[in-house]
Amino acid sequence: MTNNGVPDTVVSAWAGHSDLSVTKKVYVHADPQSLKAGSEKLNELLGQA
Repeated sequence: MTNNGVPDTVVSAWAGHSDLSVTKKVYVHADPQSLKAGSEKLNELLGQA
């Protein structure tokens, strides 16, 4: 869900977690597409695009 744009807080509430850090530890993981997008954005910000 988080990799598809659902905010972490919504995922946490949906999972019934009272602490967002539990949700992030269990459910939030970087996928290859997110890593690539992050790399491209960083290059853009650094003027290397």
